[in-house]
Amino acid sequence: MEQFYRGKNVLVTGGCGFIGSHIAEKLVDLGAHVTILDDLSTGFLHNIESIKNKVTLIIASITDPNICKNTTKNKDIIFHLAAFISVPQSVEEPLVCHNVNINGTLNLLEAARINNVQRFVFSSSSAVYGSTNDIAKETDPCIPTSPYGMSKRVGELYCQQYAQHYGLKTICLRYFNVYGPRQDPNGPYAAVVAKFTYQMKHNLPITIFGDGKQTRDFIPVTDVANANLQCGMLNADLMNGQPFNIATGQSINLFELIELLKQQFPNYTEQILFGPPRPGDTKDSQADCSKYFSLILGKMVNLEPYKKLQT
Repeated sequence: MEQFYRGKNVLVTGGCGFIGSHIAEKLVDLGAHVTILDDLSTGFLHNIESIKNKVTLIIASITDPNICKNTTKNKDIIFHLAAFISVPQSVEEPLVCHNVNINGTLNLLEAARINNVQRFVFSSSSAVYGSTNDIAKETDPCIPTSPYGMSKRVGELYCQQYAQHYGLKTICLRYFNVYGPRQDPNGPYAAVVAKFTYQMKHNLPITIFGDGKQTRDFIPVTDVANANLQCGMLNADLMNGQPFNIATGQSINLFELIELLKQQFPNYTEQILFGPPRPGDTKDSQADCSKYFSLILGKMVNLEPYKKLQT
């Protein structure tokens, strides 16, 4: 992997964010020349504190086509993570979600085409599947239940179009529920692992939206970052815009999650509050990862199989 990335000029959009900062950090360690494009709407400068003197940081938005054209010049690879990231907030602000996730992604793809960027790794989401009672496979129909999920699906389709018509090597990674260091626990739309961990640490009540029986497929952020790097160096025949599930292939419900987290906080006094399900949230989420395991892990011997959530 180091041999592939060393000396490469790489753009990480959303590189100050939760997942993007981990990817940027790994790229720096591998010897890549990293540029981060982030408007800091949800990212934080402290996420890149350890590499701030080793990267080029551009504070701007992907919604500006000129910014995209300028920042993609002379780049070999783009890891596109900048996004409007909240499912329930996308229901409240669909136009903002559309502008960032659809227009912004199209701006980047077009800039990549114009500037002859070789590879484009798109961060998609399990939200493209919508509500399903089955284990999600990449071949399943996509019926999003939120503007966020729909925007990610449109981004995937644009990646496929740019691969088909312009020869841009693209790949779409459908993340399931990512957790780990640098995940923001604050705000009404915070992800559940970070939120529950913060609440237990400070002995605060836990709020569950729904009945607590909803299931999620949780995956560590380090595994997601590794998956990005592995996919960024794939053979061209696999980089044709196709999607891959990035998850563990195992799910737990929120009550089981709470029990796991409580092992880290034995003095926590359990307090659970219940609220109505949030608009756009799916009931159950679990991935079939066989495509990723067979096509990618089968060829890449130094990426360990993903594991069930452990804290």
